[in-house]
Amino acid sequence: RTHVARMFGEHPSREPGLSASLLALLKDSDARVRRAAAEALARHPAESQIPPLLDALELADPKDEQLVHAIRIALREQLRKAAGAASQFAAWGPQRERALAAIALAVHPASPALAGWLRDLLHRTWDDSSITPESRLAWLKQSARYSADGDLAALVADARAAAGESIPN
Repeated sequence: RTHVARMFGEHPSREPGLSASLLALLKDSDARVRRAAAEALARHPAESQIPPLLDALELADPKDEQLVHAIRIALREQLRKAAGAASQFAAWGPQRERALAAIALAVHPASPALAGWLRDLLHRTWDDSSITPESRLAWLKQSARYSADGDLAALVADARAAAGESIPN
């Protein structure tokens, strides 16, 4: 099964059957098979693969660092190619949205849609004390780096409003 997943990852085409097979292998009982499936999905990104990869990340044993890393890389590649999916992230719940936000920090260059979603996430969570200042700052930097010009002005206004007048002009 591991070799099948690796073979699918090397396949040049994006046939729907290959994606469905790889998504099924993400649920395999063997962590090596799940890792190979995640690595193959990273090579063939599609918006529809984000929710199953999030499921796999949630179910992965945190002690299996290689599997967690492979899934996070696969998610990063999905985010890199799936600019249109950013509008759906908020509907997937706060835990998933924060997991994606942490992974979105590794997307370079990020699409303006992804940067805009991070800006919206910041705006929606200004008062959430469970989000660390370090996370907020990282989201702010990524959003500012890749936002469209109009979004950047709104981001600065949001940051000023949240910080009071401690941010100079």
